[in-house]
Amino acid sequence: MRSTAELLQALKNTAARLSRLDKNLNLESQADGAWARGIECEEWAWLHFARLGYTLLGRRVKVLGVELDLVMRSPKGHRVVAEVKSAPSDGFFEARLGYRQKLRLQRAAEAMAQGQEVEFCLVLVGQTRSSVQVIHDL
Repeated sequence: MRSTAELLQALKNTAARLSRLDKNLNLESQADGAWARGIECEEWAWLHFARLGYTLLGRRVKVLGVELDLVMRSPKGHRVVAEVKSAPSDGFFEARLGYRQKLRLQRAAEAMAQGQEVEFCLVLVGQTRSSVQVIHDL
């Protein structure tokens, strides 16, 4: 588990990144808006894992032409790859990870792991952003 001071620092860093995003992004086009929502959801997902004692190893890591949203180490030392999705509502039933995308992500995660065990999970972030659901063992 992380100390209170470490969690507060992680929250401050995230707030600063989100503030910079708000100031620097031109959200007039839908593509820019979707990109910004993706970044924001990844921040919320990371905060969820940080509270649980995970260590961030990388964001948006590219392996075999595939982008892995979050690469972390669990408190038990396992490598974890998370695919982050924005759910259109707080009812997560609408958010899906397609079969082909799942296979691409798993292959990339395995290649990155270089023989180490990797846990793969899907993280769904609701519209209120405080709603984070993690689905393990995909």
